[in-house]
Amino acid sequence: MQVEDILDDLPTTPHERAELIEQLLEMIEHWDAGIKRHESYPERDEFTIDQFTDQRNKYIAQLAVLLNQYGLIVQMPTQPTTGRLAA
Repeated sequence: MQVEDILDDLPTTPHERAELIEQLLEMIEHWDAGIKRHESYPERDEFTIDQFTDQRNKYIAQLAVLLNQYGLIVQMPTQPTTGRLAA
């Protein structure tokens, strides 16, 4: 699914939108866990990490497109985070 494809199948009800957001967040979490796992290996496979990062970023872009319809903007961090949210 391409980033723009999400607009073609935009859910029409609040419940459907919530389900899509949940699915996207689950996929982002899934790929993020894979990235962290591969980064923890003694011999990192940079190709795999890059592939996983690209896939995760596709889901993030889809989430951004969906949320943008409601005036919300998704911003990727410019530096790796430690898992903590800013106060």
